[in-house]
Amino acid sequence: MRQWGEEHLFSAGEKHSILVDNLSGKPISKLAVSSPQGGSWMPMIVIEKK
Repeated sequence: MRQWGEEHLFSAGEKHSILVDNLSGKPISKLAVSSPQGGSWMPMIVIEKK
């Protein structure tokens, strides 16, 4: 949720905090949903089952 908020709730150029790795000081990688095989997930190739 934090990464979504950073991307969608601030204006371009507006300053906000970011999460960084404690050892390297580099920003953490963006979270991504992947398939069970490790590939990219795309909404058009999935269905919802209940």
